[in-house]
Amino acid sequence: MVILASPNTLGHSPKERLVVTFDDIAEQLPRFIDDVYNQRRLHSALGYISPAQFEEQHTRLMVQHQGPTPDPSAQGVIMQAE
Repeated sequence: MVILASPNTLGHSPKERLVVTFDDIAEQLPRFIDDVYNQRRLHSALGYISPAQFEEQHTRLMVQHQGPTPDPSAQGVIMQAE
């Protein structure tokens, strides 16, 4: 069990304590990472943009650089002489 008692943590007064179990944290961590951390955190290796912005730009570039889908029936067809 973890007891958080820092002032103004999550809007609580310094006298209040928030009791959180490991299971509570483990359950909420993926949501925090996806909905908060990856939306706001700026990463130097990504050019100081958030991971969410990087994924959006990467997806957009990949779609733009894809050519037309080739016709699979025309690939690798070798005509045999009779």
